[in-house]
Amino acid sequence: MTLHGSIFYNCWIALAAFSVHFFLAMQSPYVTPHVLFGSFATAIIAFFATYIIRYIISYAMYTPEQATDADALSAQQQEDALNMQDNNSTVEFNDENSEEIAEVVRTMLNKEEPTVAK
Repeated sequence: MTLHGSIFYNCWIALAAFSVHFFLAMQSPYVTPHVLFGSFATAIIAFFATYIIRYIISYAMYTPEQATDADALSAQQQEDALNMQDNNSTVEFNDENSEEIAEVVRTMLNKEEPTVAK
């Protein structure tokens, strides 16, 4: 899940919060240098609060991909093909004569030419 927007939005929100707090504090008849500290604190809080707001927006806008019937059908076909391959491999050995297989293995172990009796 990605966050909506970017850090650029966080900076704009922080600037707006700083400006609003600063101009509201300047309306007071007793303006002190502490107005700047309060404005910076408000900007920092707004900067980090914007991360939370962006996360909530992206969570609300998140929509997972819906599995379609075609995807389910193709997955079932792949599973069926694998099952058929497993079944075919066991059927191959059932058709062959076990004595012929043993003879081939012996010749391979002894590195001799196979003698095929037909």
